[in-house]
Amino acid sequence: MKLNQFKKNIISGSVIQTLNVLVIFIAYPIYINYLGFELFSIWILLSVVISFGMMGELGISNAITTFTAKAKAKEDHQEIRKILYNSLFIVSVPSVIILFILWTFNDNIIYILEIPAEHHDISIAILPFIGISIVIYLFHDVFSGIITGMGRLDISYVLLFARNLLKTIISIILLSLGYSLFSMIYGILVANILIAILKVIIIKVSLGTYVLKPIRLSIENIKRLLNFGFTMIGMQLFNMLSIPFIKVVLAKSVGVEAVGIFELAQKAGYGIRTVFQKGLFAFLPEIAYVANKHRYVENIRTEIYGRVIKYSMYLLYYAVPFFIVLSLTASIWLNLWLGESYNENVLYGFWLLQPGIIASLLILPSFYSLMATNNQRYCFYESVLRVIIIFLLSILYILYDAGIHYAFVIVSISVVTSNLFVFKIFQTKFK
Repeated sequence: MKLNQFKKNIISGSVIQTLNVLVIFIAYPIYINYLGFELFSIWILLSVVISFGMMGELGISNAITTFTAKAKAKEDHQEIRKILYNSLFIVSVPSVIILFILWTFNDNIIYILEIPAEHHDISIAILPFIGISIVIYLFHDVFSGIITGMGRLDISYVLLFARNLLKTIISIILLSLGYSLFSMIYGILVANILIAILKVIIIKVSLGTYVLKPIRLSIENIKRLLNFGFTMIGMQLFNMLSIPFIKVVLAKSVGVEAVGIFELAQKAGYGIRTVFQKGLFAFLPEIAYVANKHRYVENIRTEIYGRVIKYSMYLLYYAVPFFIVLSLTASIWLNLWLGESYNENVLYGFWLLQPGIIASLLILPSFYSLMATNNQRYCFYESVLRVIIIFLLSILYILYDAGIHYAFVIVSISVVTSNLFVFKIFQTKFK
């Protein structure tokens, strides 16, 4: 991968994610206008099911990207083909299980999510469609991993934006036609199917027609993907047990509308953070490529360390002041964004999330470098540490019947602490 492509991936990631955030900022007030705040909050709770369902990719999406980048370094297209088909086989197994669970235990899921009784029927009717959308998401991850691993993270980001934009447009049209919550899931389904087809076409054009010809499954290849993936799925599992867990706690302790407030504050803070995160994700295939291409070079770790510190300093000089300005002007732009749905608790939540947002952003290059150099277990440990802190503080939250603001404090404390751990490990490994 040429350095100019690396820079292009970083820039395209940030630009595309900016557009994605704009789409979300435009869409959310429209969703709330058509659905009302309570039904919007119900949709956020149902979306927790999608978050948990995404564990069905078994952590292999980053493995696909890493191994594809290594195969690309050797121009081994046959190996990329093996990675593609073995990955599709891996995600097909949990796909069947997820569909079975959502079709069979829908009543139990609705009960766990604390959905109010008056919304049970529509929520149960939507769950099977959520199951189908999860399966399509899993296949999306495989295709995206291949495209990203081939060094075309810019294309992956453009397709991600196209999917989000299409999903939003379809959902809003259906909302205007009176389809209520079904509008949200129908938008996801149609957009995902169309963009998945486009991704297959791009892979075919990039690697040749032969890449779509089925091959025998490779036990060795599957084991390699899963060995990498098990660490990642552990990390994803703990991630799933953090924010969704807090949403469920809020629904039980404060009420379902508190979930909507939490979602808006988190989306405003962490949504903007992803503008930088998506650009920095280019570190994963780039460092994997460099580490594999120059694995026998004596000072390769020093070179990686230098790159990480360089981009971390860029974040310190440019991203941190940006978030400070955002915080100072938050009351203005949140009012403009949410209009009549504005709630001061969203503003307070945005402010309280800032320490975690800034800390996790500054550590991102270190995080991706550990993942790309077969040190992904430390990324898993970071997730474990963060969730342990969230669980312990949540117990106190429930015992003392604390207000919604303390939920944001819990998130920030856990994120800052776990990211300091990541940076310490990175220094130990590379300095």
